[in-house]
Amino acid sequence: MFRIVAIFKKEISQIRRNRLLMGIMLIAPVIQLFILGYAATFEVKNLPVAILDEDNSSLTHEISESINSTETFNVVVNLKTLDEIDDILKRGRASMVIIFPAGFDKKLKRNEKVELPVIIDGTDANSATIAMGFFSSIVMEKFISIVDERLRSQGLKFIPLCEPEIRIWFNPEMRSNSFIIPGLIGMILITVTLIMTSMSMVREKEQGTIEQLLVTPVKSYELLIGKILPFILIGLIDATAVILVGKFWFKVPLRGSIVLLFVSVFVFLLTTLGFGIFASVISRTQQQALMTAYFFAMPNIILSGFVFPVESMPPVIRFITNFVPLKYFLIILRGIFLKGAGFDILYSQILILLSFGVLIFGFSVSRFRKYIG
Repeated sequence: MFRIVAIFKKEISQIRRNRLLMGIMLIAPVIQLFILGYAATFEVKNLPVAILDEDNSSLTHEISESINSTETFNVVVNLKTLDEIDDILKRGRASMVIIFPAGFDKKLKRNEKVELPVIIDGTDANSATIAMGFFSSIVMEKFISIVDERLRSQGLKFIPLCEPEIRIWFNPEMRSNSFIIPGLIGMILITVTLIMTSMSMVREKEQGTIEQLLVTPVKSYELLIGKILPFILIGLIDATAVILVGKFWFKVPLRGSIVLLFVSVFVFLLTTLGFGIFASVISRTQQQALMTAYFFAMPNIILSGFVFPVESMPPVIRFITNFVPLKYFLIILRGIFLKGAGFDILYSQILILLSFGVLIFGFSVSRFRKYIG
């Protein structure tokens, strides 16, 4: 025990002397959270819209005002001719062009079928899809009000055949931050602890200090425990900082058990530290360790469901995601934060994550001891 504490103190002392490393480990995660917390969003706001109004009627003006009054759209320019459309889309001045053809209002009054051409820049498919949905709902609402007014003028009442009553649970305001920030905890932990662990271990190999420690009475397991304890501590500190910023700055609700949350963080750290140890064993230089760490980190982030929904992936890739530890950690995080889920609901994900942690950490430790031997 004394030797483990001595190695632990040595590691802490080395980290404290390296101010750049200290900053990367303790300050960078919070900065990363602020940047991604504001920048990473699935919401579409202030989408630039151009309008070509060939009808120039009171109805088209009303529809234009309804579109511009939303947070989603921002009417930036009114076009004069069709020839301007190609140029304005290519230059990126507008992402959507709405064309009100001549006679639009008159055809509606004569109960004739009218077309409302809309051209959307599909470069950003996500924004284009959301824009289509919002625009369709705005136009449909306007047309329903027109039909309702005409029926009322004839002494009739418009009765919709179906009026959905939608209730959104767990994230009623549909805030992207509430979905993204719990996921950022997992992403930050896997990048910081995995990369720092692997590079720290390899630095010892480059400097030859591991060989110096081996001639002392220190056993291999004592060396390993003493070296990873600081990174467990740093991982818990980073997780605490991100959780506090997420809750009190970004107002992300934390409805579940804090104890269960930190138990899950610790279990996940076994996985990331295991990857870090394994990366250090198979790497000879810090550059190799960095590349190897990214090799392990990137598939976890991409295939975890943090950015891209797992359900939308091809069947083969969806099967591969079953072997991605971060996927289960994100389910646990979002379950605790947003749904207030407890162990009775999340036990299967926690047990799977624990199995990954034990297997990866155990395998990496055995490889490390073999390397030391």
